[in-house]
Amino acid sequence: MKNKLFSVLFALFYGLFITYIAWAAPPFEVPAKGGLPQCKADLEVCETDLSTCGGDLTDCTMDLGICASDLGLCIENFDTCSEDLSSCASDLSNCNAEFETCDNDLITCTQNLDQSSENLSICETDLLVCQENAVVFPATGQTLCWTQAGVPIECDVEKGEDGYFEAGGTLSYIWNDDGTVVDANTKLMWERKDMSGGIHDMNRTYRWVQSFREHIHVLNNTCKNDETVSCGVTGDADCAAELGEGEVCGFAGFRDWRMPNVKEMQSIIDYSQTMPAVSLAFNWMCGEGCSLMGESGCSCTSLGNYWTSTSHVGNPERAWFADREGQIRFIEMIGSDVHKYNELRVRAVRGGL
Repeated sequence: MKNKLFSVLFALFYGLFITYIAWAAPPFEVPAKGGLPQCKADLEVCETDLSTCGGDLTDCTMDLGICASDLGLCIENFDTCSEDLSSCASDLSNCNAEFETCDNDLITCTQNLDQSSENLSICETDLLVCQENAVVFPATGQTLCWTQAGVPIECDVEKGEDGYFEAGGTLSYIWNDDGTVVDANTKLMWERKDMSGGIHDMNRTYRWVQSFREHIHVLNNTCKNDETVSCGVTGDADCAAELGEGEVCGFAGFRDWRMPNVKEMQSIIDYSQTMPAVSLAFNWMCGEGCSLMGESGCSCTSLGNYWTSTSHVGNPERAWFADREGQIRFIEMIGSDVHKYNELRVRAVRGGL
């Protein structure tokens, strides 16, 4: 009985206890949809993701190794680049120095170019002067033409005579007050002759050798303004001592006078003239007592023969001479023959050819 009562009380007490717990405890939540199966599925997805992540981690580790290797190469390249940069800076410094040198050279070159341009301009000017002063073979002076019978005709009828072509430089002369005349073509300076009775008188005659020893000697060894004063010893000093400072030795101030050779003599023959066959520069205002000096000086040419310095090779006891008609000969055509011991006239020349 006693045990039965205990059982009843225990059951009652247990029921009350369960009721209390049920009443006091929070309400029971219904498990989420899917439950354990869903959780297993999620776990599988997670494991898959974890495996993928592990693969990605491996790839990342490999990439990290490659990156580290690339970083090493990059550092090496950077070091090389730094060295190249340093070398480049040194080269740049050298280049700047060379540039400065080059710049200086350019300045010098420009200066030299400017100087060369100036020199070229001077050279061109000198060339023009040289061309203007160039020696030109003179023409004969003849401008008329004739038939075979000697009848005058227009030169363009035959177109073969000297008067048609007028070849060579036109006869032209420059008159100087010092007693000389210059051929504008040959640049030869000639002694003018006068009738003053002195050394330049057109009627003075010499044997061939005397032409050098006397006439030419006097022209080269007496003072410019006084041909009675000798200056053969000390030249200009002799003249300055005797006649005053500034006085010089030599006719017209030159001491290289000579007797013309046969071709030089022929160069002043004017074949448009008869007797004497020379231009007016050698035959102007000539009269008794006239002098070749000064603005009003005269210029004379004798009708006699004039020596040249050229001997005749076939007859060396003779020399070529020019006669009054402009003929160049070594013997007389009429009368006695001419030898070097005969006395002929002399006209001195200098310079030129």
